[in-house]
Amino acid sequence: MQISELDGFLIGFVVGPELVMPSEWIPCIWQDEEPTFSTKKQAERILGTIMARYNEIISQLDDVPGALEPILYSSPDGKMIAAGWAEGFMDAVSLREDEWGKLFKVEDDRYLMSPIMALLLDMDGNSFVDRTPEELVKVKQESALFLPVVIKEIYEFWKERRSQFGGNEFTCNGNNQPFGNKVGRNEPCIRGSGRKYKRCCGNN
Repeated sequence: MQISELDGFLIGFVVGPELVMPSEWIPCIWQDEEPTFSTKKQAERILGTIMARYNEIISQLDDVPGALEPILYSSPDGKMIAAGWAEGFMDAVSLREDEWGKLFKVEDDRYLMSPIMALLLDMDGNSFVDRTPEELVKVKQESALFLPVVIKEIYEFWKERRSQFGGNEFTCNGNNQPFGNKVGRNEPCIRGSGRKYKRCCGNN
């Protein structure tokens, strides 16, 4: 995955209907192939960076309203390129497709996915939005600008429903070194809970 696609992928899991453990989605980053690292230190650095971004997303959505900005590319003329980000997001959705389908059944909230869908093409290479080519360029730019808002709204949509049905909070199993990293007590726990290590796996 490229950086923007990976960012959409991570955000898709954070804002989704249920917790998906890193052990399930990390292999998808390398398309289920075994990643090759030069050294153990390189592996720890790369995996640690991925988990740091995952934890940052959680923290910004929960603690710093409006702070989350998706990682997007830009063209030489300054236009945002968000198709790769949207594809990564939908890759995350595809791992829990049935659960995500519930969002489309809520009439007042199904619009939440519209800005993301507007950035994508179907299997035949056609846009999901029925617009002229000129209009489509404008729609895609507006959709890219709207992403921080819609990400937050999707997050709140699922967060509210998790709380109604007993929640889906992250719980640790005591395996506090999933990648062999040594984590400082005040650093984010690399298992992806969004809490400091001492309050998460370190507490076990």
